[in-house]
Amino acid sequence: MKIINKDILQFDIPDLPSGAALKIVGNLPYYITTPILTWMFKYRGLIRGAFITIQKEMARRLVAAPGRREYGPLSCYVQFYTLPRLIMNINRNAFFPVPEVDSSMVALEFLKKPAVDVKDESLFFKVVHAGFQQRRKTLFNALANSAEMSLSKDEVSAILKKCGIDPKRRAETLSLDEFAKIANGMPN
Repeated sequence: MKIINKDILQFDIPDLPSGAALKIVGNLPYYITTPILTWMFKYRGLIRGAFITIQKEMARRLVAAPGRREYGPLSCYVQFYTLPRLIMNINRNAFFPVPEVDSSMVALEFLKKPAVDVKDESLFFKVVHAGFQQRRKTLFNALANSAEMSLSKDEVSAILKKCGIDPKRRAETLSLDEFAKIANGMPN
């Protein structure tokens, strides 16, 4: 085992020896948590796991289940590639200087393959994004009104019917598997 102490966004993956598997441990600066997560998912094939301390609200979003207020596109993105687990909450007074927010430690176990089978990952994430784009709309309206999806109301209705998903549901109630069914049911 070799410990590498570097800024993760400046870390050059090609410098790793062949067959290496990273474990990432860090207290992530809150303002760049999303870029760091994006970097990790880009190199997910080389990362075995991560133990990160992040803002408590962000941690709740990563581990949120369908139906929870915190569940959204970030939850789906993270849970597509990892098994996220909340390890512990950390009171702001444990840090110096004291930040204005509480923190949480989260473990991310990187999956060998995505959590659900999809024909096209890009399309899957478009469906997720479109579903959450207008959170208060029904799934039918969110998909039918999405410029990104370019689907007619009849197409959306047919896809949801074929998948057995009630068009009146909202995106925040759908599991990854249900989003995958929609994406896999899209016309080619």
